[in-house]
Amino acid sequence: DITKPYLGEYECKSATLGNEEYVDEFSYIILDLKADETFVLRYKTKNKMKGEEKGEYSYDKEKETITRTLGEKSQFKREVSLKKGTICIEFPVGAKLFVMRFEQK
Repeated sequence: DITKPYLGEYECKSATLGNEEYVDEFSYIILDLKADETFVLRYKTKNKMKGEEKGEYSYDKEKETITRTLGEKSQFKREVSLKKGTICIEFPVGAKLFVMRFEQK
């Protein structure tokens, strides 16, 4: 594709573990999908602690998904939905499901 409308920054609007919402504990959580198929996840807590994770991703136009890779040696891969400017990330944590919803800025 010449245009890649999925590129850019996505802001975390919801981060739940089971029935508990955690997004309010952060000043921001931003996921930036870059044209070179890398991403940066930046966050800052209300206590002013900052963090950043980097990785690689690939986009599948047919499935409307991105597959992201975390870690220097591509140890962790996960396919997530990217539809209509919204990324939904889900994974189990113990007996509960952790769900993050990002919306394109």
